[in-house]
Amino acid sequence: MASCDSSKLPQINFSRLSLASSGSEEWTTVRSQVMRSLNELTGFEIVYDKITPEIREAVFGKALKELFALPKEVKIQTSCLETPHNNYIDIPSIDYEALGIPDCTVDRNFNKFVGLLWGEKGNPAFRDVVHTFMMLLLEVDQMVRKMIFEGFGVEKYFDKPGSGPNGEKNDI
Repeated sequence: MASCDSSKLPQINFSRLSLASSGSEEWTTVRSQVMRSLNELTGFEIVYDKITPEIREAVFGKALKELFALPKEVKIQTSCLETPHNNYIDIPSIDYEALGIPDCTVDRNFNKFVGLLWGEKGNPAFRDVVHTFMMLLLEVDQMVRKMIFEGFGVEKYFDKPGSGPNGEKNDI
């Protein structure tokens, strides 16, 4: 198996694509790059100019720092959400923390998550920037997954954006 050194992964540009462009010449070209990269290298780096430097800075430079600066007791509260991938994980020995946002594309779920962390008033700035970022990631995720389904000749199982072949939801 090939090594997955990110400095050697090819960049594949999705900036001019959308799900609606499926079947176009550009879509087919990008799909070929995706499949080749997955077959030969096990990965690739996505270029997607809708995720601007300003959005990246707002998410990684501010919002996530603010989120992980919350007290552990507050972050643990998100574990009461009864869906997979929503538990707070803290592994101090390797300086690792993670929080999952369950079914993040449903506003009420995302709002409930934010409410658990910041109370009734929430945190509108955090909510807006992280939600925007997640929706952009979901766009790219849907395109990549559709290309992979097409690449394996099983596109009929790509039933709707945001769902897997058996209807399961995506959590980001």
